[in-house]
Amino acid sequence: MTFSINSKMKTCAGPRPVLSGVKRAVMIAVSASVLSLLGASFAVAGSPARAENCAHIKDVVKTVGQDLYRYRDPQHPGLPLYTLYVRSDSQCNIGEALEPRAVASLDGCFIQTCVQDDNGNN
Repeated sequence: MTFSINSKMKTCAGPRPVLSGVKRAVMIAVSASVLSLLGASFAVAGSPARAENCAHIKDVVKTVGQDLYRYRDPQHPGLPLYTLYVRSDSQCNIGEALEPRAVASLDGCFIQTCVQDDNGNN
């Protein structure tokens, strides 16, 4: 929009769009939500029990550092269970130690996980 005052030309950009601040706030909120969901999903690699074998879980633990193995309770099939298998004891909490444990539903497969330390170490 252009108008003239005392023969001097002045340019007016016009009114600011009302929704620019709202759009920006919505975009920030949506971006934050998506990033938080992505962050949560990438925080721990997970393996469903039905699609895995021992070598795959060991490979995930070796490359990613941990694997959240999901499986169903044999006595209560509707109850989902999980075990976090880890690469090193630095991923254990205070009072826990690293110990190889049998992977549920995979015969002969042992992978390290953090367990309560009965010896008082750590």
